[in-house]
Amino acid sequence: MSCHGPGELVQVSPRFSSQEYITILEDVLLPTTWESIRGTNLCESLVRSMPRRLQDWIENQGQHTKY
Repeated sequence: MSCHGPGELVQVSPRFSSQEYITILEDVLLPTTWESIRGTNLCESLVRSMPRRLQDWIENQGQHTKY
């Protein structure tokens, strides 16, 4: 579940075991999560915004900013 939607839906048996749950986490949730992180290129975005963040921090004399 993320801001992009519920994610991939997986059909499970009415009484699925802990092993089935782990399999779903490893085979579905983890790859989907990594793909969403790779797609956003978080590090590049943070680096690009750093000058603006620092300027706000300087203007607030080192005090709290909205970032």
